[in-house]
Amino acid sequence: MDRPTKITFPSITQGREVTIESLSYNSNHSAFVVTGGKHVFYAGSNDMGQVGIPRGGASSFDTPQLYDTKLYDDETVSQVACGVYHTLILTRTVHYNY
Repeated sequence: MDRPTKITFPSITQGREVTIESLSYNSNHSAFVVTGGKHVFYAGSNDMGQVGIPRGGASSFDTPQLYDTKLYDDETVSQVACGVYHTLILTRTVHYNY
């Protein structure tokens, strides 16, 4: 049986514990919503641009990366969903597809 793995998030957490509010994954990549829905992290394959970085950029991330969701000030992410070649970021008012 696999053991849980502690995940360290980049600088916004500054060593503090965070709560993962939404999580989605597939065989190639994963996405996490943390910190009141204002931050989305992702890890895994980006071969098809599925984590929001245009193809030709980095093809894979072993550690979680903060994604700049470019939300409006009053928006928060409520859910993420990972498909094989895309990631959906859902807010209460709009959805973003990468």
